[in-house]
Amino acid sequence: MGIPTYGIIFDLDGTIWDSVEYRIKAWKQALHDYGIDTDPEIIRLLIGYPGTMLIKAVNGRDPNIEKSEEEYFGNYINYVKFFPDVDKTFKELKKHGI
Repeated sequence: MGIPTYGIIFDLDGTIWDSVEYRIKAWKQALHDYGIDTDPEIIRLLIGYPGTMLIKAVNGRDPNIEKSEEEYFGNYINYVKFFPDVDKTFKELKKHGI
């Protein structure tokens, strides 16, 4: 079997991993550390956009908020699960040589 010349690239966070709830918690904590209390539903709407946009949308100014969010998210990493259809999808792709 040779090395494939094609493949698929997936975004892990929010595509393969069902991480939204943990991202919301991490953003909420990080923003709170910087004196910004935001409705989690606003954060939910902004998940998937670059962190700098989320920070700006909630009137934050310090770019270090994003670094803080990543640190908080690291505390949740062991709780994040794969979306239910990921295993089936990967098996199907493998059947097709991908």
